[in-house]
Amino acid sequence: MKIEEKVLSTIKRFSLLKPNETVLCAVSGGPDSIALLHILKALSKRLKVNLHAAHFNHGLRDSEADEDENFVKSICKELFIPLIVGKENIKKLSGGKNIEAVARKERYSFLQETAKKIKADKIALGHTASDLCETVIFNMTKGSGIKGLRGFLPKRKNIIRPLFEVSREEVENYLKNHNIPFRIDSSNFNIKFSRNLIRLKVIPYLKKINPSLEETILRETQTLRELEEFITETVNSILKNCILTQNTFSIQLENLLPLHSFIKKAVIQEAFLKLTGESLNTKKLSAVINLLKSHKSGSIDLKNSFKAIKTQDVLIIKKEEKQQVHFKIPIVTIPSEIETPSGTFKFENTKDGDFVFPEDELKKGLFIKTREGGEWLSLPFGRKKLKKFLNEKKIPFHLRNRIPLLTTDENEVIWIPGLYKKTYIKESKRKVFVRYEGGIKDFDK
Repeated sequence: MKIEEKVLSTIKRFSLLKPNETVLCAVSGGPDSIALLHILKALSKRLKVNLHAAHFNHGLRDSEADEDENFVKSICKELFIPLIVGKENIKKLSGGKNIEAVARKERYSFLQETAKKIKADKIALGHTASDLCETVIFNMTKGSGIKGLRGFLPKRKNIIRPLFEVSREEVENYLKNHNIPFRIDSSNFNIKFSRNLIRLKVIPYLKKINPSLEETILRETQTLRELEEFITETVNSILKNCILTQNTFSIQLENLLPLHSFIKKAVIQEAFLKLTGESLNTKKLSAVINLLKSHKSGSIDLKNSFKAIKTQDVLIIKKEEKQQVHFKIPIVTIPSEIETPSGTFKFENTKDGDFVFPEDELKKGLFIKTREGGEWLSLPFGRKKLKKFLNEKKIPFHLRNRIPLLTTDENEVIWIPGLYKKTYIKESKRKVFVRYEGGIKDFDK
């Protein structure tokens, strides 16, 4: 099969282009991008697409980079293809740190900005089946999940890869047979770069075992893409029954715990990705799974100020508040009004309030405060620690330090809005009535 027909087949199989669309072809001047430019030009009438080109001069190879730019200009002029050129001093921009990553980011930014400027529907990149093979092997050595092992996709959003099923050898033969010139990047032969080492040393050895290495990996990645689609559909159906806001994800444990461990991890990973735009590493993901296996409530620090919190019924992933607000305010006089971060308390001698207590309690020293540890409640059968009481009430772990308490100086809790009121056996003539205005609904959950 001619390479043009093979590329056309790939475009149709993966629905890469539609009639009347504008496609922006990224052209570095190397063999892959030059072959892609010529092939798209040859197919443009059959596909009924408008073809533009873009070249990004990263300035990393001094005069060579300028020669690449001039070469691409001459090719586009010869083929009557509109070209847009971008330029950036990557060395200066990166400050000498991870130049490859900065160059890649700037190149993609330039391509997206250019596509927006000319109203291009798609951006075509020259990645081949050989590049896919290198990517899969590279990801395998670094450790990766299914996404890493399946490599890049033929289409993702507005990025397309028409040479996805074409090998580098097929590209080189095409250029040779059509006497098409191209540029060689001298840095491609420097094996201090991992990808070059894989391409120049590792893959030739592997091809001694399997001469059809690219075709084999291409087939395997197809299987992995199908598996990924199945997992994505399964996870999305589970997430529909969860609560997902800008900074919080929560799922009932009864819906999460019965799932297979792989799907459990996928649900947590996808939830974190939706919250932060980033993935959890294996260590953090395993820590969350171990937390779920535990019979106790608890929490784990994740990343980007997010925590995983397990209560008796729910797993919550949420962004930590910048500062936990703790307070301890004495009740000195009646009537009085006390403002706290958790709401407003009004103490009066009238006959209207959410809680009533004997005025004699004031002699013990009363406080509105958040928990500090050691607090207890008086119940008909004896004392109970506040911690145990909150556990029994299934109060979420992340809310416990926000709950306002009315306590004595001896750490006895006499009132928790919405949760607990001390029962007084003896009737008192002089009483204090307390009204609370605040986020009580949070504490009832």
